[in-house]
Amino acid sequence: VSDCLDYSEWKTGFRSDGSMYSLYTFSRKIGSTIASTGIAASLGLVGYVSGQNVVQTAEAVTGIYYICNIIPLLCYLFQLIGVGLIYNLNKEKTDEMYAAMAAKITMQAYYGKKDFAKMIELAPAAIEAQTTEEGRSDINYLLGVAYNEKEMFDQAIATMKKVTAGNNVANAQAVITALTTPAK
Repeated sequence: VSDCLDYSEWKTGFRSDGSMYSLYTFSRKIGSTIASTGIAASLGLVGYVSGQNVVQTAEAVTGIYYICNIIPLLCYLFQLIGVGLIYNLNKEKTDEMYAAMAAKITMQAYYGKKDFAKMIELAPAAIEAQTTEEGRSDINYLLGVAYNEKEMFDQAIATMKKVTAGNNVANAQAVITALTTPAK
């Protein structure tokens, strides 16, 4: 589940642990309900008769065999499809994801410390580590803020213009407007 949380944050820019864990728990409950109901219904369909000293028919025994072996095999194949084709995080993609996230977190940490010189120093590598437009925009926004704080206004404007996706687009536009509007 933690890889799913990190992957979601990497792709969307939002960390939603509570929602993801709720969805995970809910889906497990739904799966358990479907499994127990499905088993009971399947046993009824194959002619299983409950009780002590009851001899099952050949059809019931064959049906129980399929319920115990074929259905789990099919479910396992569906899981392989899901993990292999839909959730296809391999080591290379995971390393790329964590590098991008680490670079972004480092930039945010130096922003919190108000170490704008360090942000300017680290920004090119942090931008290069990003694999999504939102990630690059987030780093460019932080870099633009650093330039603005260091009174490097031309660089701040040029960098804020590179903020084209994500939550900071309106903020970047506001900074550009503030820096380009003459004082009255």
